[in-house]
Amino acid sequence: MCEYPGRLMLRELWLSFKSIIPALSKWHLGIFSLAHATLPFLITLGRDFSSESNTIHSKYKDPFFWVYSSLLWTINFGIFYVNLTFIEIGVIDMKRRKFAMMAIETLLEPNRFKVKAAFQMYPLLNYFDPQTLLSWLDSRMIMLDLG
Repeated sequence: MCEYPGRLMLRELWLSFKSIIPALSKWHLGIFSLAHATLPFLITLGRDFSSESNTIHSKYKDPFFWVYSSLLWTINFGIFYVNLTFIEIGVIDMKRRKFAMMAIETLLEPNRFKVKAAFQMYPLLNYFDPQTLLSWLDSRMIMLDLG
């Protein structure tokens, strides 16, 4: 049985989490933000033109209306994009925590046929060594704290 230093084990686990868990593509967030920013203007436009008269309202001829609408669209797009990015960061963090817990549990699994292919590179820990089990418990607590 090989002996691995705890720092090296945690470093290898951390590096494997970064490469296995993919991030979402940014264009999904951009499309959702674009739709969210455009929707209030389209609703207002639909309400104004749903009346019986098909004439263009005077507010659509006013340049201040278009400046106000474009600024409102820009701010709405930016705020919603930042919010979606924050949610995406939370999702990535939760995926990483879940993956970390599965990897830490794999270290104790003696039946290597049950282990998924991504986790088969991790070594098996010695159950009968109390220092090894305490180190495993410490590494598990570190992974729970750090994510």
